[in-house]
Amino acid sequence: MLVPVVMMVEGVHNGSHGPILHLQEELGKFVNAWNGRPVTIGHPTLNGRNVSVADCPEVFESAVGTLFNTRIVTGK
Repeated sequence: MLVPVVMMVEGVHNGSHGPILHLQEELGKFVNAWNGRPVTIGHPTLNGRNVSVADCPEVFESAVGTLFNTRIVTGK
């Protein structure tokens, strides 16, 4: 099943390093790098620490899907 999703919008987002402004110009630089990345519900953790499901085989089973056909849509 394919499900369209908005992964990110321009604006200030909280992260592990506090609030960060994400501009559309920056978000669009590496759109294709997201293709093939696993999708999880919530952030995967291992031993109480956040980890990347793409880089951590121990939590790969937590993936519920994969990103395909990523693109950026501009309001212009």
